[in-house]
Amino acid sequence: MARSQPLMAVLVDGDNIGPKHLGGVRARLERIADVATCRVYADWSLPAMAGWRDQVLNLGATPIQQFRSVAGKNAIDSALIIDGMDLLHGGCYDAFAIVSSDSDYTRLAIRFREAGRRVFGVGYAHTPRPFQKACHEFMAIEDLNVDRLAEGGAIRGAADVKTLVQRALEVAVPTQGVVSLSRLSDLLHTQNPGFSVKQYGARTLSQLLETAGFELVAAGTNRVAVRLTGARLLEIGSSRPAFSPTERKTAD
Repeated sequence: MARSQPLMAVLVDGDNIGPKHLGGVRARLERIADVATCRVYADWSLPAMAGWRDQVLNLGATPIQQFRSVAGKNAIDSALIIDGMDLLHGGCYDAFAIVSSDSDYTRLAIRFREAGRRVFGVGYAHTPRPFQKACHEFMAIEDLNVDRLAEGGAIRGAADVKTLVQRALEVAVPTQGVVSLSRLSDLLHTQNPGFSVKQYGARTLSQLLETAGFELVAAGTNRVAVRLTGARLLEIGSSRPAFSPTERKTAD
């Protein structure tokens, strides 16, 4: 029976790409083909890979373990290339996506093309040109994760943003009094692994807060006061209210 969409295998170098990008990358590739396989190659025994685990589970990707057995040798590259060739010879896939900024995958991309498969590369903008040119299409991660703000300054998921910020403030406000933007950023990332303002179409956290309906005003040098709706926030060591980015009232 003929397929309505081509089948794609996505091969991700977990050593080379940050976990916060996986969701955006997969969403973009799913517009092109049916992503039947998504494998993330890494040494999952390393503490540094902890940030990847939620992303892999939530997005239905398959973690592929590869220990670093020899210093200076990239066993992950080798494992990805071998699996890529196995998948090619299996004959099930019409397209392949290599998610990496490593030029070592240039020959693999060329081999996929020689076999008549469509090849998509996904990596950072600085990815070496040989790898980019070896793919039918190369997509820069920076472009995939930065969506333009809609007209009128609206952002995607404004309600979600408010929920995330208020949850962070419930932790920060009672003990901190005035919450700096950097402190709020730390809490958002701690409570929501993989959080990125770019996922919501903003370039900075302050822009995200403002367009989600919070009002930001300085409260001392390099500080921004934030408070929960209806709460009275005092500056540390002061009896007067600090300026707060209270949630704006919107017309019904």
